[in-house]
Amino acid sequence: MKKLVLKTALITFGAALVLVALVFIIVSSSSPVAMMNLTASMGMDGASGDYAYTAYERTEEISYLAYSCEMAAIRKEDAAIVSRCETLFEHEKFAEYCAKKDGEPDRAPEEISQYVSGGYAQFLYGQYACALLRTGEAEKAADFAIEAAGESFPENNAAIALAIEAHSLEKKDFCKLYAEKLRACSANENERCKDIIKILEDFANE
Repeated sequence: MKKLVLKTALITFGAALVLVALVFIIVSSSSPVAMMNLTASMGMDGASGDYAYTAYERTEEISYLAYSCEMAAIRKEDAAIVSRCETLFEHEKFAEYCAKKDGEPDRAPEEISQYVSGGYAQFLYGQYACALLRTGEAEKAADFAIEAAGESFPENNAAIALAIEAHSLEKKDFCKLYAEKLRACSANENERCKDIIKILEDFANE
């Protein structure tokens, strides 16, 4: 009798697992937005970002694409950062979306909100440049970050983000090259730019 009860329980449990799996598969394929929200609530940032990107591919809604970039940035998924950010930067509503985000008090998830104080676009530019550096495209990273920072060289811009990343990775050769590029850029008289150049050169010459 006990064996029958146990066998019945195992069959029931197995059937329940199959049902749950089927529901998961169905929801995953039919409603990536629901899965994006569910995985986000469970702290599964990578999965949430992937579902957000799937939602973007189906709807072309820029908010899903931007969110997928944020999640990739949190996890430092460099390949995803590069490919998704390139798609985002080319989106016709990118500038409009960044302006909207800059006007919102809660512009980004808590994990990255401290880095968005210089503006949402500069944050994304910085993440893109850092991902390029980490994937071996150092010169492209430097040129992009400097162009993104522009002559105004605003607070917490992409060029500063890249300098911090290069320093943390202890890439002395790159820091030397980057300092030279910054000295030759249009913002070389900006005090923030001068400070970054000095830090890079001091580190490179240690």
